[in-house]
Amino acid sequence: MRVVNERILTPLPIFPMFLRILFVFVCVAFLAVARGNASDDTFTNTLGMTFHRVPGTQTLLCLWPTRIQDYRVFVRATGRHWPDAGFPQGDTHPAVCVTWEDAKAFANWLTQKEQAEGKLPPTWKYRLPLETEWNIAIGLPATSSGEETATQIFPWGTQWPPPPNAGNYSPDLQVDSFPRTSPVASFKSNALGFYDMGGNVWQWCEDYFDRSADYRVLRGASWRMRDPDDLLSSKRIGNKPDTCLTVYGFRVAIERPAPPPEPVVSTPSTNSAPASKP
Repeated sequence: MRVVNERILTPLPIFPMFLRILFVFVCVAFLAVARGNASDDTFTNTLGMTFHRVPGTQTLLCLWPTRIQDYRVFVRATGRHWPDAGFPQGDTHPAVCVTWEDAKAFANWLTQKEQAEGKLPPTWKYRLPLETEWNIAIGLPATSSGEETATQIFPWGTQWPPPPNAGNYSPDLQVDSFPRTSPVASFKSNALGFYDMGGNVWQWCEDYFDRSADYRVLRGASWRMRDPDDLLSSKRIGNKPDTCLTVYGFRVAIERPAPPPEPVVSTPSTNSAPASKP
């Protein structure tokens, strides 16, 4: 403190100002995590699985079915039984011979693993997609019941037979060169950036099939399917959650909480009457 011309000059409150700025940055970072990075519509996890937001929701959906290289990490970490497919598959082919119960176990394991590593916010969790989310991701109304067969909408459009490279379907259709499964994302993505929404493998969903406690929903058809009804975007089937087949796989979604409401910033009213003088 110095005295100049009889006035006391005090130092500027630089340190408290720094604390205020730091506090603002911390709050912004906290809100970004609390909101589930809602402004960022993509996410890549520790296994290299990439996710996009399903429009109209906070859910992130993996761009492709879970690969062998992803599922193998889970099997080695947990010792879970995984039957062999009985035909050649590479690391980037979809994991098959996976039951609904296996897929749920994978999602729970991955949630715990990445949260413990600080790679996944505590309010996020992996799960299987809901049918409403699948419908949106494949280009149907969210509430599609699977009965809209009259519309004849396929993952590639409305034409039949499917054009070349429409996806990995039965060799009888002669649209692709793969006799069984193919590497994920071998074909063009749909308009929302998702791959293999039709063909390659049937994929488990979270939902019960027709409200039956004994069956779970599968969507997407597989490399074995050839009939038009089976290839429709709206096609859905159900099976018991412990069923293991070489045409069954899955993809995972990330459930995120709804973002908190934006803070309301109050501003002084410009229409308030001036204070009266005493």
